[in-house]
Amino acid sequence: MLRYLKNIFTRSTPSVGHTSPVLSSQNLEEIPTYNGPGPKDRIQFAFSSGGKNYFCFSNDINIPYERMYAAIDIYRELDYGVNPTILKAHSEAIEGLLTNPKLKPEKKLLEVGVLNARLAERLELAISLQLSIKLATVKYFDENEDPFDYQHDYNLAKIEHWSKSLSIPAFFLGLPQNQFMTNGSELEQNLVTILKAETIMNLRELKHLTSLIPSDFTNKDLLNRLDLQEKQQQTMSDWSDVPVTNTT
Repeated sequence: MLRYLKNIFTRSTPSVGHTSPVLSSQNLEEIPTYNGPGPKDRIQFAFSSGGKNYFCFSNDINIPYERMYAAIDIYRELDYGVNPTILKAHSEAIEGLLTNPKLKPEKKLLEVGVLNARLAERLELAISLQLSIKLATVKYFDENEDPFDYQHDYNLAKIEHWSKSLSIPAFFLGLPQNQFMTNGSELEQNLVTILKAETIMNLRELKHLTSLIPSDFTNKDLLNRLDLQEKQQQTMSDWSDVPVTNTT
């Protein structure tokens, strides 16, 4: 089962190639046309969620460099297995521990050991549904979104919209790249369980990291990115708490 889900995740990441829209519930005359900014001849309908249509480039190789660069943290997370913001927070937390004169050496050693164990746990994560969802925010966009740019706040709101419109299985199995996947109650429940477990792990790590960063820390950019990470994790937590609705 784990290998099967890992294959699903691999297929859900951006890849160079053609993306086929889901047409099963619509005939050709009903397929929404793209009326937003950008090259309309290279953009096609992908799926609908909560009354809003989402589109993508007909070939992933056409995803603009500017959009991919703006979402570079997500692609780095795909490469490294850990979000760069979290990795930077680990570095700052350890430095704060080592330079804190009020902490006893054994307390410092204990905290560094916990940080290292949690980072190792993250790197060993075989499947990340959260990463798959974040990659979907890069690939799929609505007509109010600039397809040449990527705004993290806007795409957090996009995830929130998806979470209020569809269950995890309905969203994940409804993506165009997964349209021919065999679904069932066991797979649907496993998707929810995996997302919930991953979110609990991430929230626990974020809480620990932020508690170790010194109160006089001046890197506002990192603090803002950590705040965005926390909001994102809360959205994922709320989504994974939604009861499973059968998608078959």
